[in-house]
Amino acid sequence: MPRMREERALDRGDLEAELVETGEVLLELQELASEGIPILVEGRRDKEALESLGIRGKILEFSSQRRRLGFLEGLKDRKVVILTDFDEKGEELASFCSKHLNELGVEPILEPYQKLKKLKKRFKEVESLVRLKTVLERIKWKDQKTRS
Repeated sequence: MPRMREERALDRGDLEAELVETGEVLLELQELASEGIPILVEGRRDKEALESLGIRGKILEFSSQRRRLGFLEGLKDRKVVILTDFDEKGEELASFCSKHLNELGVEPILEPYQKLKKLKKRFKEVESLVRLKTVLERIKWKDQKTRS
């Protein structure tokens, strides 16, 4: 029985560390967006998720009606954050965007994507990051309750 508690404590510690890391990446995205660097996401729900997490700025979404290359060629920015989903399709899209943006003279920023992708057991797509907000609110509530 003590071993089970120990394992749960380790899991909780891992979860907290992952939440902190995810929170740091979201702050990084917020800073990049506030500097005017657009964030490229796969769709409307991803854009809405980032906005609900307080990320303000230019969030671009791929539209299934547009040609991908044509969309990228239409970008007028010098840098673009690529934040596709963390599944195989998202990885392929991130690679495609990175390659073609480089060819177009646009610097693709992939660091936030790569950091979040490491946590894909908790978050499989950008829109699932909204769960983070709920989890953080619960942790704050529990901390306040224990301090009272």
